Amino acid sequence: MWSEFLLFQVLWTCLIAFFIGHCLINLWCFMQPKVSQSENSGQDCPVSVLVPARNESRNIQACLDSLTSQKKGIKEIIVLDDGSTDGTGEMVQAMMSQDSRLRLITGQELPGGWTGKCWACHQLAEAATGDYLLFTDADTIHEPDSIFRAWNTMEEKKMDLLSLWPRQITETVAEKLIIPFMEIMLLVFFPHWMPGHTSILGAACGQFVMFRKGSYEKLGGHQSVKSHMVEDIALARRARSTAMRVGNHDGRGHLSCRMYQNYGEIVEGFSKNLRTSCDDQFIVFLGLHGSLHLYFLLPLFQVPLIPFLPVEFGIIVGLQVVLIFLMRMVLMIARGHHLISVILHPVGQLLWLRIAWNSWLETKRGKLSWKGRHYPPTADS
Repeated sequence: MWSEFLLFQVLWTCLIAFFIGHCLINLWCFMQPKVSQSENSGQDCPVSVLVPARNESRNIQACLDSLTSQKKGIKEIIVLDDGSTDGTGEMVQAMMSQDSRLRLITGQELPGGWTGKCWACHQLAEAATGDYLLFTDADTIHEPDSIFRAWNTMEEKKMDLLSLWPRQITETVAEKLIIPFMEIMLLVFFPHWMPGHTSILGAACGQFVMFRKGSYEKLGGHQSVKSHMVEDIALARRARSTAMRVGNHDGRGHLSCRMYQNYGEIVEGFSKNLRTSCDDQFIVFLGLHGSLHLYFLLPLFQVPLIPFLPVEFGIIVGLQVVLIFLMRMVLMIARGHHLISVILHPVGQLLWLRIAWNSWLETKRGKLSWKGRHYPPTADS
């Protein structure tokens, strides 16, 4: 009986090592190639920067300052005021005199069957005149020439869609503990290294998604995913499934974002995203989140048993723990995660588990809300 248990522990350790190795391969691919540093200024860069904004008064000025300060690469910056009640539209209007590229449009009433962000992005795309469309969130800060360089990367690599994953700004303890798990899920389970065009490879970060306009229109734009709560991933999957070239790159040197500013916002935001990012398929949801906790949380709960069991058990469990924290240290260095998120890894993962469970239940019950809008249960709930 003991030998069978040890064999199980060895196999468990091998699977942990496999997923960590997969994460590190993905991380290397994710960070290579770098966003182009080319200074080719002989061509105009026809990018329309499109910013959906609903009650973004605390973020919009910094975002637009970072965009209007870029001297090349941007044809126009269009902000859609999506029914804001906090003065967002007035702030944008006050800034329009500072840059002729900046303009404001007022969002139309949300029609049935659409999510708020998809509808806002659809209207922005219809108003855009550039050959490239950059959808970016109002809480992002763009570094100088970042958009020009991203466009250059698309040209060099002949991409249809490029998504940059920003440096995530985390200030509260909850942000530091929970937000890194978004990137852990991305890097551990999605085979970005794999060639091909299967939709499982589709991923994107809505904080920076740049399309060739023709490719966007060929996909059917946001109208093709109009009811999806995680439109960035849904569009990336559609692009992959139609053999388009999709790139996900490290964007830490090019933009930054503070997604949420307190625990309540984190719960609301990820509850909206986690179930729907699995297309409401319970088996996929359970497989991803179950595996995350099976391989990167449960081994830590075996540590208290070490003094009471033979030395072989302690060696194997010790190896499991070392592998888990080694992965977290590498991600801390590569992606800028805070040290406290490494030290308190099990606490952060338990919080992530709680949010994942909340995401499934709230979606099933039709209690999801975002930006003051409430969404009904999904069709298969």
